[in-house]
Amino acid sequence: MIQKPSWNPCRARIAGAFGLAALLAVGACGSPQPSAPKAGLPPSGAAPRAEASGRGSAGGDRPASPADEASAAPAPAGAGESGLLHCPTPGGDPAGAGWVMGDEGRICCASRAPVPGWKPATLEGCLDAVAKGLAPPSYVVYPVESTPVQATIPFARGSSKLTRPAPLESLARLLAEYPDGKVVVHGTTPCGESPSEDAAARLAASRVAAVRGDLERRGVPASRLVTMDRDAFFSFRGEIHHEEAVVLASSPAVLLRGFPSKPRKTELTGDRCLPGATAALSLPAEEMEGRALTIEACHAARCAAAPLSLTALRPGDRVALALSGQLSAGAFLAWKEQARWALDVRTVVEDEQALAPGDVFSLRVQVDGRPVAQVQEPLTYTREKQHPGSRYTCLQARVQGRSQAAGSATRR
Repeated sequence: MIQKPSWNPCRARIAGAFGLAALLAVGACGSPQPSAPKAGLPPSGAAPRAEASGRGSAGGDRPASPADEASAAPAPAGAGESGLLHCPTPGGDPAGAGWVMGDEGRICCASRAPVPGWKPATLEGCLDAVAKGLAPPSYVVYPVESTPVQATIPFARGSSKLTRPAPLESLARLLAEYPDGKVVVHGTTPCGESPSEDAAARLAASRVAAVRGDLERRGVPASRLVTMDRDAFFSFRGEIHHEEAVVLASSPAVLLRGFPSKPRKTELTGDRCLPGATAALSLPAEEMEGRALTIEACHAARCAAAPLSLTALRPGDRVALALSGQLSAGAFLAWKEQARWALDVRTVVEDEQALAPGDVFSLRVQVDGRPVAQVQEPLTYTREKQHPGSRYTCLQARVQGRSQAAGSATRR
């Protein structure tokens, strides 16, 4: 037989429970609540994350890995889910395919047609935005207004021997500034200088040959010297006055005249040399199969990393991306023949005083958390130009060791 409890004890217990709930509700309404922390910032009262202040290996002594913090950091405008940087899905107008840059300026992809949120770009512009150490300086060619080339080379009467080579020396230097121009050459013999017309023609040809030979020895290609007879030459010089033509044709000389194309003046813009280190890896395509690629570089105890989505990449693609963290670094990933990806990573430490022999460089490449390649070694710096055309030098280090990987990736 089941006994039912009396109502009075149950009522007392129920009343006590409702009283406790009411007290908790009143306490919550009467106390100020802390506001939710903003994305990417520590909660109020939390100690800020300490930055690395010394040198050390790129292993356990380095700061917290940016790759580990990527999921906690606010995703950039061009990042997909989980903060992955991603390229647009291939498609669109193939005729307009080229380089495109995400609005946040952290990633560039080729070949892609512009889509909403991405703008057309160039390889140079992409590298300068996301991987400055890999970007070459720009060479700008300025046209310079040219003046007609003209000269008169005199000869002694009855002779084809050069007696005044100085004008030809100056002319050769001038022609070197006009790489695409040609010069017309004509030899003259005044009346009475030779016993016959044939002899006069032979003497004129000998004088032309002497001038051409001298210019060729001074580096002027024979293809740039065009020999003309008198009628063609003076027709070519259409602006010449009759009196001047008579004087020129009546002198023992070789006449030169040309309207070369405008010379090109090349100027190096954005000339600079950024101190840092460079590493290059060759990664087999089978090792790159997965959802996400993570690249992490550390240089002199400072690190930077970036996660890249692999789902939209295909053979032939190229990607430039910035690594985020305490280190200025960028990466360039490009498909190569024979089913391999080439990865170039460049770090930049603009303060040369912060660099010292023995700084440790490390590079880790992972696909979905699986190690693909790893390099770690002390650096040796040399002072050199970052690019052959540069006027400046700075400390550069090139990673020499082979990658240590779970797969078969090796140094290029």
